[in-house]
Amino acid sequence: MTDTAVTAPTLPPTRLASMDAFRGLTILIMIFVNDVAGVKGIPWWMKHADTKDDFMTFVDLVFPAFLFIVGMAIPFAIGRRRERGEALWRVWAHVLVRTAGLLIVGVFMVNMPANTDAMGFPAQYWSLAVYLAVILVWNDYPKTDDGPGRWLFPALRGIGIGVLITMAIAYRGKSTGADGVETVVRMRTQWWGILGLIGWAYLVGCACYLPLRKQIAGMVGMITLLSLLFVADDKGLFNSVPFLPGYVGIGSQLGSHGSIVVAGCVLGMLFFAGSSAQSPRDRIIWMLVFGLGLVAAAWMIHPLYIISKNLATPTWCLMCSGICCWLFAAIYLLMDVWGFTKWAAIIRPAGENPLLAYILPSIVGGAITCFGIATGLYKGNPLWSVANAGGAGIVRSVVWAFAIVALTGLLGRIRVRLRL
Repeated sequence: MTDTAVTAPTLPPTRLASMDAFRGLTILIMIFVNDVAGVKGIPWWMKHADTKDDFMTFVDLVFPAFLFIVGMAIPFAIGRRRERGEALWRVWAHVLVRTAGLLIVGVFMVNMPANTDAMGFPAQYWSLAVYLAVILVWNDYPKTDDGPGRWLFPALRGIGIGVLITMAIAYRGKSTGADGVETVVRMRTQWWGILGLIGWAYLVGCACYLPLRKQIAGMVGMITLLSLLFVADDKGLFNSVPFLPGYVGIGSQLGSHGSIVVAGCVLGMLFFAGSSAQSPRDRIIWMLVFGLGLVAAAWMIHPLYIISKNLATPTWCLMCSGICCWLFAAIYLLMDVWGFTKWAAIIRPAGENPLLAYILPSIVGGAITCFGIATGLYKGNPLWSVANAGGAGIVRSVVWAFAIVALTGLLGRIRVRLRL
């Protein structure tokens, strides 16, 4: 069989409404928890658990839920490319380009805020310029061979790239050493930021799925292998490996986070011809049992590793993956089986345009702050001084999250859609 042959399992005949809803709901909650983190006097269960706490709150489920849905989308995205006869090397090229995009944006974000004094201009200007450049570079421009779009869209992307390069060169940050002394630093990868973590995990998920795209059992086995990668790293097996451990967490970022993406891939594979679950009833049973197995695995490894998001322990990863299986089974039953889909209209923009919805709060907040700096009318962001404690603060965060999703929808209508 040639490299260009269609070897992916047959795609499902219809788009899954539950996948968009799961993604949109995850982004909505992510916007909410990012905002409510700055509210005073909120309940403990609305905060991330501390690193050494042996438990998790619903807040600690948001990031792995996004990793999980990234994994679910992989079989569909790769399947579409293989079904139209795209060569395997071109599929890999797309995977690597997308990974690089996530890593680049993640590194810019993890280096925020910059140091105003060291740069000579407000750090808020730097951040806003970066976010706007990200939109210019990764916007999904209409494909056209004539008219002004033929030169305008490449020009906009080129301007965005130029701004990112300029901001990377101009960047100055600060770092506090173990002795408490602050030093000025240039851009660093650090822990890659949320989008960077997603990029590494996405790469792992694709690397597992491409050779095993017809083997669900093999993908389940990869979850075990990736979980063991964390154990091996924790025991020092990779301490002597040159280069890589200093830049990426082999056990945490590649192993643990990668295992969540692979778990999502497994659920996505259930919807393809050739899987052992060809009816909605069989799929739901499969999801529930698979989720139970993942939670049971988390329980069995719990004596060795605590439940910790910050440490990315396999206990936390397996637990979150199992819960995501159950949550998706419920949404799939509600929407794709029973047909209750209208309720998800309010979150659909976030599901269809997740990257824009994720960075939009920083863009809106940054624009408000930059306007205050430029005009001298106020300092900081006055929105955060409104209802910033207790129940009123929680309500504000809920309103903010839905407002951002609504704005995402409005921007989507004028073709502002980010595609990495």
